[in-house]
Amino acid sequence: MRIGRPGKSSWRFCAGMLLAGLAMVGGGCSAQPLSENPSVKGVTDKLNITTNVPPPADFVAKSRPQSLEYMPVGVVPPARGGPAPRKPDQVKALEAEMEGTRARHDRLGGRKPPVTAAKAKPGDKPKPKPAAPL
Repeated sequence: MRIGRPGKSSWRFCAGMLLAGLAMVGGGCSAQPLSENPSVKGVTDKLNITTNVPPPADFVAKSRPQSLEYMPVGVVPPARGGPAPRKPDQVKALEAEMEGTRARHDRLGGRKPPVTAAKAKPGDKPKPKPAAPL
C-alpha cells in the first residue's frame, strides 16, 4: 500500500502547508500593531511595505472632537422631536391629494389613469394577464 507517490502530490502538499503556515503567521501579526512587534516591523521596513501614516493636517485636527462619544449597544436613543403622527382623516386627505396629482400627471402625459381599488365596482374582477411566451 502506497501512502503517497513522490512528485506532484508531495510538492503540492508541501506548498499548501507552507501557505497555511504563512497565513497563520500573518494572521497572528495582524492581531497586534507593528509598533508593538519589532521583528515584523523590521522585516516590513526592509521590504519597503510598511505604511507610515503622516499626522493629519491642521484643519482636520481642529475639526475633530477631542473625545468621540459613541452610544453603547443596547441603549435606547434619546427621544427626538419630529412631526406628530397624522390622524386618519389627515391621511385620507393626503391620499386624495396624491391621487389627484397622479391623475393630473397622467392626463398631461396622455395616459389613461389606472383603475384603482377605490374606483373599482364590487363586481369587477381584474383581468388576468396573459402568460408570457416562452
